[in-house]
Amino acid sequence: MTIFSLENEMQRWLSSHLETEEGLSDLIVNQEDIEKYEPKNYAEARILDSIRKVSSSIRSTVKISEDENISSAVGEVLRPDFVLYSPDTQSVVIVELKNIVAPSRQAGTELAAYSAGIRKFSPLLAEGDMAHVLISSVWPTLLKHYARDQILWQGRNLLCLAPVQLADSKIALEIIDPKQIAGKEFEYRLTPEQVCGYQVCLYNYRNGDDLNQHQNQLRAALQLMANKGNQQRSHGFAYLWRDHANFSLAPYSITCMVVAPFVFSEEMLGEAQLANSSFFAKFQNVIKEYCPTGHGEALKEISDVGSQFVENICDPTYEGFYPWEIHRMQIQPRAEKVAFIGWGIFGEVFFSELQKKYQSGNVSIDLMDPEVGNAAVDMLVETKTSIVTALDRKADVQKGEDRGEYYIRPPTHCDLCDKSLKREKYFVDGKVRGESMWANMCGHCYRLLGENIKWGKGQLYKNCDAERWLKVGGFEEGTGKFEDDEFV
Repeated sequence: MTIFSLENEMQRWLSSHLETEEGLSDLIVNQEDIEKYEPKNYAEARILDSIRKVSSSIRSTVKISEDENISSAVGEVLRPDFVLYSPDTQSVVIVELKNIVAPSRQAGTELAAYSAGIRKFSPLLAEGDMAHVLISSVWPTLLKHYARDQILWQGRNLLCLAPVQLADSKIALEIIDPKQIAGKEFEYRLTPEQVCGYQVCLYNYRNGDDLNQHQNQLRAALQLMANKGNQQRSHGFAYLWRDHANFSLAPYSITCMVVAPFVFSEEMLGEAQLANSSFFAKFQNVIKEYCPTGHGEALKEISDVGSQFVENICDPTYEGFYPWEIHRMQIQPRAEKVAFIGWGIFGEVFFSELQKKYQSGNVSIDLMDPEVGNAAVDMLVETKTSIVTALDRKADVQKGEDRGEYYIRPPTHCDLCDKSLKREKYFVDGKVRGESMWANMCGHCYRLLGENIKWGKGQLYKNCDAERWLKVGGFEEGTGKFEDDEFV
């Protein structure tokens, strides 16, 4: 049951307030609680930053339009509920209202379209000079996911509000809890398949230069690559590293990685609105046939700008297009990491971690410190190591050994991806999320599709060699250790 029976009732209520009051902030009842909120991870911190930026723009506003067509194109209709101007922050504020459950993704799509429409009048308007407010009577999961993606991945400043009725029957607005928008920390991490790239080998066989003396130029190349990535509004990172492998002919390499734009997440594939879209089905089919890796031209453009910057001192050659997990394992035993750069969300997380180092008193740390880069990448990209570590925390090996329960005729491959389980540390015999079926899942497939590790949901098994798998989680009587799922 919503407070407003119709969306135009919400429109009239808000319009009346804007006529008599200074700004939207006067309606928000939990502003002080949000100001005291302590973020638990980067996602919550970024959402809080978005809340604060938009909140500062709605303390005092001037109405530019209300439910008017703002499009300058003939035949196109763009009718934002409100377009406001903030004299305090000198920014444009777009307000969109929603009062029904069904078109949850539509709300966010409209905000993006309105931003593009306004930029036709002011093409140099920066994203930082725009504030977005989404007021919805209901906040289903899909709408919260979309808000999170807009804030984290698109870099938009978005404030999520819901109308509430107070004890005196007055109507006010409440900021949606940041952790509801952020979701679980593990939820927004990228899968290994979503981050790919290649090694730019910096051979010096043509001019024979000692590349050690050109490190400043090589580091500058990384900065150029990040500039290009930010210009594209893509997300990725690059390492400059010295190669100590005896067989290598390239003294230095740059490993350049980007997020694949055409790798559709399980979350997206499961959305009913997309599943019923004939366009999305055709889109998927074309991508599978012509772009199976899911990568566009962004990776090459970013690598090219760095390669061209150093081609006077070396001979850059692109080798080994692989997911990050493979690159990480290849360079780990042979690389001396010299510098790191990130762009998009990787750059934001990197500088957030770097700031912590400086604030802790480590004033000599390098601006491109690769160890800080490692921390940023590990926070955003899951690897086999991170999956195993999470399952390690779930496993009660001592209890498993005491009970001595082994899987009879254990599986040899994951039922979902057909990966061999021979070298896996764990597998889960569990329920597939949203389905009645069960499956034997490798750690990665459990992360994507598993439901939980507890009795009635799933059992965790540890590899004991010689085709013996010991049950170490999901015991029949249940213990508190297995009730809180870190993955789902």
